[in-house]
Amino acid sequence: MRVMTALMRDDTELFNQFMDNASFKRGLTDTVFSPLTSRLLRETTVLVLWIACCLIRSELARP
Repeated sequence: MRVMTALMRDDTELFNQFMDNASFKRGLTDTVFSPLTSRLLRETTVLVLWIACCLIRSELARP
């Protein structure tokens, strides 16, 4: 029971920090989502370049 109470207290403190402290919220959000967004950006960039190359190649192949 003490362990559960301690875990709930920690989670409550984390939630309160997240809601009340803008700097903490930004830091936590950046830490969690930054790797995801940078990977998505890289993959999107590669996809756009690939599509552009395909379009250029199809235009060059036209008689």
